[in-house]
Formats: sequence, C-alpha cells, structure tokens
Amino acid sequence: MDNDPFTKSKKPEKTTILDQITRNVGDLGSRIRILEERYINLRKKTQVTEHSILESEKDFNDEIQSLREGLLELKSMLNEIHDKLDIIEGEIKNAVKRHEFKELDTYVSFWQPIKFKHAGEQNA
Repeated sequence: MDNDPFTKSKKPEKTTILDQITRNVGDLGSRIRILEERYINLRKKTQVTEHSILESEKDFNDEIQSLREGLLELKSMLNEIHDKLDIIEGEIKNAVKRHEFKELDTYVSFWQPIKFKHAGEQNA
C-alpha cells in the first residue's frame, strides 16, 4: 500500500492543513494587533477630544462669568443714570416756566430798577 497514490497525498495534505492553520492563526494575530492599535489610537483621540471639550467648557464658563459681571456693572451704571435723571427731572419741575419768566420780565420792566437810586445817592 505504500505505492497507493492516496497514502502519499495524505502526508502533504496534513502538512498543508497545518500550514494553513498556522498561517490563519498568524493572520488572526496580525489582525488582532492592528485592531488593538486602532483601538489605542481611537482611545487617544477620544482623550484629546474630551480634554479639548473640557478646556472649551472652562473657557465658555469664564466668558459667561465675565459677561455676567459686565452686565451687573452695566445695570449699576443704568441705575445711577436713572437716579440722576430723576434728580434732573425734579430740578426741571422746580425751574421757572416760560410764561412765569415772561410775567416776571413784565414786572421788572414796569419797575425799571435801573432808575432806582440808593438812599445815599438821593442826598447828593
């Protein structure tokens, strides 16, 4: 049976199957290493992205706080302006009106205070 063609072909077939299994296992190992590297790279990118997002959030929070402080200062300034306008409004209400001024001008014109003499000037 040594001359049987089927016996001779079984030995190379067994080695071929073992070689294929070895190659497949090697290929799978390479693929796993590649996937692990990709996973590590993705994890690094995710960490960088998260860090960037956290820094952006911190910057936004600082900017929001700055805007809030600016708004509080603006509100304070507006309140001061409002108070000053109230004071000005009160002064304007107490000021002489045009018709009152004309009436006073009429009386002053009638009296003609320029022609008045002091008591000491009459004796001279």
